[in-house]
Amino acid sequence: MNRTAQGIFCLVSFVMLANFSSQNSVDGHQKNKINFCGTLTDIQGNTLDIDNISIAGSYDRIPVYQKPTNPDTKPDINTTRIDLQEVAAIKLPSPEPVISKFKNREYIDIVIVSNDAQRTEKQYIIDLNRKILCDELNDAGPIEKEISFQALGNLEINGYTYRDPENKGRKGTCKS
Repeated sequence: MNRTAQGIFCLVSFVMLANFSSQNSVDGHQKNKINFCGTLTDIQGNTLDIDNISIAGSYDRIPVYQKPTNPDTKPDINTTRIDLQEVAAIKLPSPEPVISKFKNREYIDIVIVSNDAQRTEKQYIIDLNRKILCDELNDAGPIEKEISFQALGNLEINGYTYRDPENKGRKGTCKS
């Protein structure tokens, strides 16, 4: 290839890559339509006031699984989908994380505490790669956090507010 062709190729490549990379960039993580707020305690005992809580970017229909007895069973044959509106807390069942492998994927045991009067607790497993995304509340502004379930002590959901104008003023206790 001669020098002119190489130069044109590099220039065209640069323009195309620069154009494609800028189309979908967003500063920070996208905020959900519903803002969940609460407190998060990590395994070191640090407690944070947080909002914009989600699990892997979702606040509803989050898949959790019943723990199979056979390691060759895929956990997704028994799926429960949780909504953060119905959750009071998420915690680990013991001080040390319990990690299991099913069909060559790792899962961690969690306990979901329902937002009912009895505070019903159910144990599930969730994909180890899932993370809790939130903003730590700070006087200087929110600080984006990404917490692995392995680092979770306790996540309490204290309330939620709607961000869309149609539902402003509906049920919620978060400050926003």
